[in-house]
Amino acid sequence: LREIPVKILRATLAHLDLVVPLFDAYRVFYKASSDLMRSKQFIQDRLLNHESVIFVALEQVEKQEIGCGFVQLYPSFSSIEMQSMYILHDLYVAPEFRKQGIGQQLMKTAKAFALEKGASKLTLMTARDNTAAQKLYESEGYQKEDCYISYDLSLMDLRKTRDSSTMLHAFEDLSNHETGDPSLNNA
Repeated sequence: LREIPVKILRATLAHLDLVVPLFDAYRVFYKASSDLMRSKQFIQDRLLNHESVIFVALEQVEKQEIGCGFVQLYPSFSSIEMQSMYILHDLYVAPEFRKQGIGQQLMKTAKAFALEKGASKLTLMTARDNTAAQKLYESEGYQKEDCYISYDLSLMDLRKTRDSSTMLHAFEDLSNHETGDPSLNNA
């Protein structure tokens, strides 16, 4: 493992053009189609709306900064612990910068940030066959969770079906009822 000197910064809109290609490559790594325009909009929205925290690793080459990798954290809460936590959702290091300690530096930065914010834990998921990432996570003290089973419900598919409009109306009726606002109940 040869460490190269990188600078890790909390990303702002000023770093958008450095983060977006990395984010798009991360998506492609997980078998999504490349889409730089949507990737840019997605990252921009997360930053503008303060919906995630992104740290980007930069290498100085002559007078230009190059994006080497990034980590993205989403704030959440643990109901059991009744405390805040972060979901480490995305970690990516560009192939030409791998095995140089950048992933580990990004993980340490994420941990320091979460500790500073008083979070109870960091949690993450990875592909079963991503053994390199698993080794990194375990070397950083993460423990494999085998008490719970993870389930997903794709709402993208439901939106395309006929029943989605019925489901949406049911949700609107429920939302109006729960507000207690009589003007909404007559809609």
